[in-house]
Amino acid sequence: MKKKTISLTSKILMLLIILVVPLNIVSLIVSTIMIRDARTSIINSIRSTLHTYTDSIDQILYNTNSLLYELNERNADFLTMIDGEDNLSYQLAKSSLIKTIRNNQILSPTADYYYFYQKEISDLLIVPHSSSLFDDFLFSNNYFSENLLAHSTWHLVEIDRKPYLTKITSSGSLYYGAFIQLDHIVSDMSDYLNYPVREIIYTEDCPFIVTPEHDSRTVVTSVKCNRTDLYLNLILDASILVSSISGWRWILIAVIALYIALVPLLYRYIRNWVITPLAQLNTAHLQLQQGEENYRIMQPSNSTEFSQAYASFNSMAESLQNLRLEKINNELARKQMLLDNLQLQIRPHFLLNTFNLLYSMIQTRKTQPAQEMILYLSQYFRYLFQYNRELELFPKEWELIQQYLKISSFQHPDSFTFQYDLDPEINLVRIPPLLLHNFFENILSHALIHGRIVHIMFSGFYDNSLVTFQIADDGRGIPPEDVELINSGNYEEYQRGIHVGLRNSVTRIKYFYNQQGTIHVDSTLDEGTVFTITFPYDLEEDIENEAFDGE
Repeated sequence: MKKKTISLTSKILMLLIILVVPLNIVSLIVSTIMIRDARTSIINSIRSTLHTYTDSIDQILYNTNSLLYELNERNADFLTMIDGEDNLSYQLAKSSLIKTIRNNQILSPTADYYYFYQKEISDLLIVPHSSSLFDDFLFSNNYFSENLLAHSTWHLVEIDRKPYLTKITSSGSLYYGAFIQLDHIVSDMSDYLNYPVREIIYTEDCPFIVTPEHDSRTVVTSVKCNRTDLYLNLILDASILVSSISGWRWILIAVIALYIALVPLLYRYIRNWVITPLAQLNTAHLQLQQGEENYRIMQPSNSTEFSQAYASFNSMAESLQNLRLEKINNELARKQMLLDNLQLQIRPHFLLNTFNLLYSMIQTRKTQPAQEMILYLSQYFRYLFQYNRELELFPKEWELIQQYLKISSFQHPDSFTFQYDLDPEINLVRIPPLLLHNFFENILSHALIHGRIVHIMFSGFYDNSLVTFQIADDGRGIPPEDVELINSGNYEEYQRGIHVGLRNSVTRIKYFYNQQGTIHVDSTLDEGTVFTITFPYDLEEDIENEAFDGE
């Protein structure tokens, strides 16, 4: 049974009627819940701000720990300083270590000061260089003693009445650690918050506890860092949580009364501004759905939003009409490309030469080569007609190419050699059938030189979602004017039937790889030719699609 629907006009009338009575009740209780909601909202906003700053401290701690670990595990200059021999190598290591730390401080948020103390030669290095403030603190608090347990984790200290986080560890006789300055975070937070702040305090191991000196109007919000026991505590007056609420209460009552009086007028404007334009849009979509592709909304609108909606609909209708025509044209072009490709694949000259060679082998009783050629032809035609997919995995093409080169060695003995270098990922790439095979045929048809061995090199690489194939030979070469025309892509200047294979290859890779595939040639007469074929390919996405199709 079809569910009965209610018109938008009826729904708006019902909504206006239903809201009149509840709003009178809401006005009585809204003042009570407003204070609670405002207090919760402000506290949540403050906690969110505190979390932002504690997260920044956690990031600095993580970056600092990572740098100290990297220095200890992999930095050669650090290892030189551990040896503790006061020589030229030690001084050069110090300079290099300073540069490494300064570069790291520029590239990422990390500790403000790093220190290294070689106990064997009593040498203290602080990066960046500062006054003796940190020297006095480190020595006066026995940071370089044998017992590091008290200082080996990040902990809060005060130096010159300023809060710092610090830690120290050792490797051999080398003690090293870092200072993170916290007072600038307090300053930034005071400027950032929109509320009057009494005090911002750092505590360790537990949040700040309100003391008798703080009256009942004090509110404390505390947030703990994830990577250490440091708490960031914000102290402010409770009065800010309820300020300016009572005045808004009277304004809200006045607005509700005015709203009740203006309900009829509100409905009229809603009808003119919303219901009528929506009806026009609905009519337009129905016309488009019924096949009226030329239908457009010509009525003017009384609001900017619906004017944009009308313009968007008209643009969408125009785009749909153009897309339909473009789809028809693309389908025609695709069919023509497939026809050209089939015409390219079944080549009379290629087949005639192959059968003549096969006949010659049979006459001379070269049984093994003849059998291999028959197997190649069988696989060749199976590859052409068996697979219905437009793209095939590279190994199928590669196997056909290897067999083609093998039987071609019977026709051109001692005329060429072949080498290849392929990334393993290439085996997962899909390509148009016979795309690469055509280039090897061209080499054996046009690049071989009588009395000379031509070297053929084939390579395939996959890097950063880009596939690159290179097919190179040191044979006859291509005239410069042909190289220029090939690289320009202007095949219209060729006579019909000339370079049809290359033209077809360019068309196919542009079609299958979103107009982003390219074929480039470098060639010198009597020195050789290199064809470079590149196209984008998302291997991870292709594997996911294969897995999905398999399910």
